[in-house]
Amino acid sequence: MRQHRDVIACSVSERQRVHHPTHIGSGIDAEVIDLRTLLPLDLETIAESVNKTGRCIVVHEATRTCGYGAELATTLQEECFYSLQASIRCVTGWDTPYPHAQEWDYFPGPARVGEALTGIMED
Repeated sequence: MRQHRDVIACSVSERQRVHHPTHIGSGIDAEVIDLRTLLPLDLETIAESVNKTGRCIVVHEATRTCGYGAELATTLQEECFYSLQASIRCVTGWDTPYPHAQEWDYFPGPARVGEALTGIMED
């Protein structure tokens, strides 16, 4: 496995296919972990990567409030606190009722993920 130096992006559900190409060409050396299961959670693998890079972005489709990403960010903050070089960022769906007609605008897309990647590197 190639060693990544800058940031780890944890993906819940289908977001991995959206943000994986986001960092290509940006000069950011990002590792993407696709969380295929939430329980059991492979916390050891994720924490090892976060401890290595010192930065983490959590991406998921659900709302920001009460979404699984908040739980994951809290767990990683507890496990990796002394290794973090920047606060953990969450890129999520909006805190609104799910709009079936505009679902692709609701989901976190490449622009929002790219913004988070750039922002976390500036912290």
